[in-house]
Amino acid sequence: MDTWNASTQAWFRAPVLEGKFKPRATLSSLFLYCIDALRKIHFYGMFRSFRKKIYREVLMRMHYEQHQRLSMTLDVARKNGGFHNDDRVIYKPMYRYVARFMSTADRYHALLFHYSFFSGKLKNMDASRKIASGITIWRKNTIDGAIHVRLEYAERTRLEGELALAFFHNATRLQTMTFSFLHSDTLGFGDGAVLFIGGNQGEKCCVKAARIATKLNDEISPSAMLLIVAQALGMAIKINSIAGVSAMSQIRGGIANNVRQYRSSYDELWTVSGGRRIEDKAFILPFDEAELPILSKNRSRTRRKRAVKTKMRNEILHNVEELFSPS
Repeated sequence: MDTWNASTQAWFRAPVLEGKFKPRATLSSLFLYCIDALRKIHFYGMFRSFRKKIYREVLMRMHYEQHQRLSMTLDVARKNGGFHNDDRVIYKPMYRYVARFMSTADRYHALLFHYSFFSGKLKNMDASRKIASGITIWRKNTIDGAIHVRLEYAERTRLEGELALAFFHNATRLQTMTFSFLHSDTLGFGDGAVLFIGGNQGEKCCVKAARIATKLNDEISPSAMLLIVAQALGMAIKINSIAGVSAMSQIRGGIANNVRQYRSSYDELWTVSGGRRIEDKAFILPFDEAELPILSKNRSRTRRKRAVKTKMRNEILHNVEELFSPS
């Protein structure tokens, strides 16, 4: 065989493909047939899957006690209604989760605390079912349809936290803010239980729709609105601190080339909201902006906007009473 061209391939393959085995070509044809069959197997995909299983197994052995504790905590949370039966949750500590500065041990502690804390705060099983299906906790009817915020379990952004707040204009999702309840010992800052925001993502191709929604909502953007809701939830559950991840520590935006596009969604939002930077990790945020000094030249407009936000926060506090116990 001088060259391996199309006609040569066809000549050798013909006996096998047509079912006519020629004595001089049978072994060669069978060999080439086997090569073709092997080429169809995605060895790289198989290797990645095998590597992932080995990686999981090694980490499970290294953190065996914590893994068992997490499994038992999820079982208890499932019985209490604070868990949405996602089998992938137990593997989250093995990947980047919530923030880049967290170690594997920190991720185990984060999940252990969140599910033990959150399941204890739910008022009843009915509250869990409402969150699982997505419950609207704030709504405003406008001349151009309704804008509303929904509380749900995080599915689309599940590595950024366990719960999500989604901003909608009519049926269109415009913004999603993902968060978990973590302990200050795990984060290295805060006081006791911390509502930690790990993700704040706008939907693609929805910039114009977000501008329209901002105008309909007294010039409060979807990102700012979701932060108001998060602050109200923190007040309802009676936690001590609220924090937002920095652009450098965000699990999707920590790569140097992408930090610039994430700053507007994270660092700038937290700074405008009165956040105090904690190194490159996160920002500690206030529960109410009314106490912050007014730096804007238009002081009356700022006061009016803050009064609208306070009214919204109180309305949300009233709406979530059916979900969380007062203790």
